[in-house]
Amino acid sequence: MLEPPVAGGVIVRCPSLGWRLRALLTFPAAHARTDTMGPIVVRRGDTLTVVTGADSFSVVSAGIADSDGRVGDRVKVKMTPAGPAIVGQLTDPGTIRIF
Repeated sequence: MLEPPVAGGVIVRCPSLGWRLRALLTFPAAHARTDTMGPIVVRRGDTLTVVTGADSFSVVSAGIADSDGRVGDRVKVKMTPAGPAIVGQLTDPGTIRIF
């Protein structure tokens, strides 16, 4: 059973055997975005609005960008300076959605 992509990876499960495998999705350097794909709208250290939730609710908080990015890019964000980085997608300048 293949689950939808989450945080840059997919999860494959086999309930009958009881195992689960998470595979990260990466792209070769040849497919890296260039400046022709739009301007960088977020720089490392910028404050972002972090949004997550479902159809019936959303949770909004502040975070700090841990990498540069353009609208549509997946970038790392930290909720606290010492906390772990999580990955989300820039939906517009200053806003990142965690899926």
